[in-house]
Amino acid sequence: MIRQPAVVVNPPPRVVVRSRPVYTYPRNVIEPMWMSPRAFDSVLWDLRQARFEDDRLAIIDHVSRIYTVETWQVVEMVSTLRFSDGRLEALSDLYPRVIDRQNWFQVYDLLTFSSHRRALRSRCGF
Repeated sequence: MIRQPAVVVNPPPRVVVRSRPVYTYPRNVIEPMWMSPRAFDSVLWDLRQARFEDDRLAIIDHVSRIYTVETWQVVEMVSTLRFSDGRLEALSDLYPRVIDRQNWFQVYDLLTFSSHRRALRSRCGF
């Protein structure tokens, strides 16, 4: 005797499980982190121990790639620089990482020349 396959009148619904997409970043991209008080103290100590302006600028450039900062932290870090040209470069590097941009007006007193203030405003999009 040959058995006939059973006919299913109402098949159960198919369940499709979809996973969330996984976003991968290139290896050289670092997600910004909030700068903790301990990390800020360490960075400020390094800035004060650096002998040359180029070394201080390199530290600030490194910080601008990794951390998100507040305006008062920017003021403290940039005030360790001696020359207005270096301060202009550091401020333009740090601006995209500032959390509280409503307080950004406080940094303009760090620049000596009004031409540097205008250049910073144009770099920041104001």
